[in-house]
Amino acid sequence: MRRTKWMKYLPSTEANDPCPGSAIFGELGTITCFAGMRWSSRATGGCSQLVFSDPPYNVAIGGNVSGRGKHKHGEFAMASGEMSRSEFTNFLKTTFEHLCASSTNGSIHFICMDWRHMREVLDAAEQLYGDPKNLCVWIKSNAGMGSLYRAQHELVFVFKNGNGPHINNVELGRFGRNRSNAWHYAGVNSFGTEREADLAMHPTVKPSALVADAIMDCSRRGAAVLDAFAGSGTTLIAAERTGRKGFGIELDPYYVDATLRRFSVAYGQKAFHAESKRSFEVIETERLENTGYEQNERYAEGQHSSPGRRRHAKGRSR
Repeated sequence: MRRTKWMKYLPSTEANDPCPGSAIFGELGTITCFAGMRWSSRATGGCSQLVFSDPPYNVAIGGNVSGRGKHKHGEFAMASGEMSRSEFTNFLKTTFEHLCASSTNGSIHFICMDWRHMREVLDAAEQLYGDPKNLCVWIKSNAGMGSLYRAQHELVFVFKNGNGPHINNVELGRFGRNRSNAWHYAGVNSFGTEREADLAMHPTVKPSALVADAIMDCSRRGAAVLDAFAGSGTTLIAAERTGRKGFGIELDPYYVDATLRRFSVAYGQKAFHAESKRSFEVIETERLENTGYEQNERYAEGQHSSPGRRRHAKGRSR
């Protein structure tokens, strides 16, 4: 497996951005923290060959996502239950427009969503993608919460950007990949220390194996893979694992930090600020000293209040 030897930590272009900036993992990819919905070729890899993105589902985290009550997470910066149906549709449409502009003609876009918001995804995608190429269902090993039926699946819409030919590494098992649209992977509510660690990082983290398999289905080694909602960095982890270049965008600096820590543990890399040359460890220590141990502990536990969430709270329509 190809591994990078170092990674740089690049500053944000926003002067008053509350987060440190973007991190580049060697030559294989980047994660960029933005203060708003801004995009650039540096952040997206220019023309990505595949997109795997897990947008927020416009559902409040509190009361809907938990690790048997052990892990408590703050609300997402945007689309965490405060948007109306039309607002959420426009939010997704804007995202899809950027994804199409940042990816190659014929690229496959995997978009995760829950069953409650299928209509918004399809309405937002209609003019940009047309009909989905397929609909994959992530079937979890254990059921979660639910009123009538307990939830045991999530949806992954499969779209194609443009009219060019798409990459198909499956071809009904021709290359040894026997795949269907029923994806069986353990969910975060499964037992085990690894899944507990995943849930501690992020309330809706996806299995890296699930993302890695999707990446291998429809892209080539060395290609750019884009995630517009990087979260705790699962797509970047999966891209490195499969020999692709992962590019991620994340609004919340808390999750950018989580990605840096996770990537460091997984691949033994350290992050350095591109301009000041200071390591992420030094920057994190300075934050601890400036804001106090107790506050940082709550932030690390996930009980943080996102700066983006505070900025958009006034726009609630619920």
